[in-house]
Amino acid sequence: MTMLNSSAEPSADFTRANKAGISLKQLYPWVIIFLCALFAFYKYVLQVSPSVMTTDLMHQFKVNGAGLGNLAATYFYAYLVAQLFAGPLLDRYSPRFLITTAIVICGVAAFAFANTQTLMTAEFSRAFMGIGTAFATVSYMKMSVLWFRPNQVAFVDGFLGTAAMVGAMCGQIPLAFLVTHTSWRTSLIYCGIFGVILGAAFLLIVKDKNTHGSGSVATAKHTMIRLSDIVAILKSKKNWILTFYSGLAFTPQRRH
Repeated sequence: MTMLNSSAEPSADFTRANKAGISLKQLYPWVIIFLCALFAFYKYVLQVSPSVMTTDLMHQFKVNGAGLGNLAATYFYAYLVAQLFAGPLLDRYSPRFLITTAIVICGVAAFAFANTQTLMTAEFSRAFMGIGTAFATVSYMKMSVLWFRPNQVAFVDGFLGTAAMVGAMCGQIPLAFLVTHTSWRTSLIYCGIFGVILGAAFLLIVKDKNTHGSGSVATAKHTMIRLSDIVAILKSKKNWILTFYSGLAFTPQRRH
């Protein structure tokens, strides 16, 4: 009986270890999507940050309201162009490398903006923030498709809006509080530090493919994106309707 018991115990331990291993495998996609959500959060903090620094920025760069508006808008000019390439690049090349690079670009751009003394450098910094953050939303959706089953994707993507709105909220009152008690430069330095840390975490933790095989397109082959594919997308009426609906949904905003 003693021999039977001693041989049964390792089997029980092995079963418990297996259960723990399965649990970790199930948790890993959520860790990845959490990091992607932090990127979306970071995007909105950077996007709205000039709104709580208006007086400081106008004084620093000696611009009026129109000049400040143009400075803030350089983010959106670059964002608009980069959005056209973010999706195809993520489909074609390593999402881990591209997303990490995009996050680090945002962090370095925040450092550059915090230390600039000229309006031109500030505009370039804002433009690079726009380029980096153009990957945030698309990256989240890409990783949700790679790491979750098809019947989970819509549920997981629902958290993207939450992360975005929390980021926009933190880019207002909390960031304004930080600007008031430190300075606009120090606040952006903190934003830069956050970006570099997030980029490093993404590089160290995230994998390119779902090696456990639970993703919906883990074994999908990369195909060359042709000009005819882009033309077909542009010709789709449904795509334009969705574009206008999404754009108009973000149009109503309270102006201070």
